[in-house]
Amino acid sequence: MTLKGRPAFVAALNLGRCVTLLALLLGSSSCAFVPLQRQGDRGDCTDVRDGVGEKELHRLRTDPGLATARLERGLQSWDGTTRYQALHVLLTRVEPQALLSPLLTMVQDDDPRVRATSVGGLATAVAAQATLSPQLLPLITQARQDQDPGVRAASFNGLAAVALQQKTFRPQVLPLFKQGLQDRSACVRATAADSLQSLFWESVPTRHELKPLLPDLLTMAASDASAWARSHALMSLGPASVNAAESVAVIVRVVQQEPDAGLRAVALHALRYHRAAEPEATQAILAAMNDPNAWVRQSAVNSLLSIEPNPLRHRSQAQQLSNQGLQTAIWELKQWAKNPEVGEWSKTAIPPLLETLMAEQRARWHP
Repeated sequence: MTLKGRPAFVAALNLGRCVTLLALLLGSSSCAFVPLQRQGDRGDCTDVRDGVGEKELHRLRTDPGLATARLERGLQSWDGTTRYQALHVLLTRVEPQALLSPLLTMVQDDDPRVRATSVGGLATAVAAQATLSPQLLPLITQARQDQDPGVRAASFNGLAAVALQQKTFRPQVLPLFKQGLQDRSACVRATAADSLQSLFWESVPTRHELKPLLPDLLTMAASDASAWARSHALMSLGPASVNAAESVAVIVRVVQQEPDAGLRAVALHALRYHRAAEPEATQAILAAMNDPNAWVRQSAVNSLLSIEPNPLRHRSQAQQLSNQGLQTAIWELKQWAKNPEVGEWSKTAIPPLLETLMAEQRARWHP
């Protein structure tokens, strides 16, 4: 049975991927790995929430006494923060199609937070109503040229949202991401790659679609100065599996040679998509189960679960694991066995793997 035939397992595995990556990307210095998002790693990217904390935004979004009319007046304020807050909250309450007039004006606002938020609103409108594209899509694409990196990042997020909902725009939108992958800001490069990952996860790109983007994705994955950008490039190369021959070598090299444990773990997640096309990917995943870092070993086990037939069914493979690798594999499989999301598959596939691994563990305890 292939992975595609196990939708519940796919969903659970994808959830596990997201949780693991979140931990990797946001981990503190007390963790056993170097966090990917190091101080200053986002380049010169301006956070669109700069000066307005998430708690304050949440309070505004949920304040029943904050009338829509008051928010609309806030769009005219001389203060950029007030305009930003008002627009942000309005977009959570009102369909962006109803705010087209202010959005068309505020996309040129002096405050980059307002411009970025406006771009997001325009993209949501186009994603919901394709007939608006002749008027709005040029404004979203023009934002790629903005002097502020936060606005440029918003442009690529917006373009991805449009292409996800309006698939006929993919041929028009995908080539635009080449500029984002080459942006001087690490944050914009990371955002462009992350947006591509979302698009590729939804639908594997054709070779024609991928061809102009592949060189930049491979370069980012192999050598970008930002670990944040590299991680997103690696994850984009995963679901873009039509390029297996070109990308597997780069991803495997990261798994085998990268000193950053966080990046090794991310690369293992990317290899999951290539297990059938490239035996080299499977061998790299198996070898990584002996990695000195616990997060990397766990990522290797999770990736190995996508391989059919699973190599861990064979005692000879279990014998190749270090004691640490064996313990990690047993622990991780036990966690999956308890996961209700994997359903019937866990009841049939995981027990034989656990039995093989635990037999090997008992043999080592009592030689």
